[in-house]
Amino acid sequence: MFPSAQKIVVLIGGEGEDAVTAGTSLALSLEKAGKEVTIYAPQKPDEKLAFLAGKEKIQDNFGQKDMTITFDYPIEGIDNVISVPGEDKLSLKVEIKPDFPPIAENQVIISTPKNSFDLGVVVGEESYFPDFQKVVPGGNWVWLGRQNEQKEWAKVNLSDFNGASYCEVVARIIQSLGLPLDREIAGNLFEGIKKATASFENLAGYQTLEIAALCYKIYQGGGSQPEIKKDNENNGEKKIFKKETKANGLPTPRIFKGATTPRV
Repeated sequence: MFPSAQKIVVLIGGEGEDAVTAGTSLALSLEKAGKEVTIYAPQKPDEKLAFLAGKEKIQDNFGQKDMTITFDYPIEGIDNVISVPGEDKLSLKVEIKPDFPPIAENQVIISTPKNSFDLGVVVGEESYFPDFQKVVPGGNWVWLGRQNEQKEWAKVNLSDFNGASYCEVVARIIQSLGLPLDREIAGNLFEGIKKATASFENLAGYQTLEIAALCYKIYQGGGSQPEIKKDNENNGEKKIFKKETKANGLPTPRIFKGATTPRV
């Protein structure tokens, strides 16, 4: 679903700093993969998320019904714009200055916000967005949630993380799909995992330290997301790693564990 979608919306439904950090990081990665991504949350981040790269992209007007009327006409030719009383209707009268031509109908542009997308991702609960049910038919949906349940509106449900944080799960999704994981995104996810685990005191498992170490290594500039490319012989995918060499010229064996997050 992610590879084929071009316009993606990410909805962050509550769940605190962990969900906001994870959702924003996933959106940044998809954007850097060439997707057109929009991020929505019930409210914009506060000072607690000052560290979060990409927070300025978060909007809080999902499903907004405001309308904008634009006149494609020289502003110097408009003398006045007034509302005309009517029977429960709003009418606008645009008065034109002398020696200026009238406004043509094709010069009046009416625009409303549109929530058109190929794929939608909900991190947390959709109930934080009152207009959600109205736009559900507008695209395919992926749900990331802590509850052990299945959302009927989602084609893909990723839930019940066995204690893992949203940031850890998103890091594994990015890793398994081969999406961009650069210093900015890795820094977000490392800080998110660190906060969610109380500085690694409350771990879901050793895998948390593994993915946090990968993010920290990339953030410090000492690594990058492993390249994933097709294996033509078995039509599968394999990760390409650079071998290390000891001083005596013999290769040092390295062991890598694949991500456990299911593909979506």
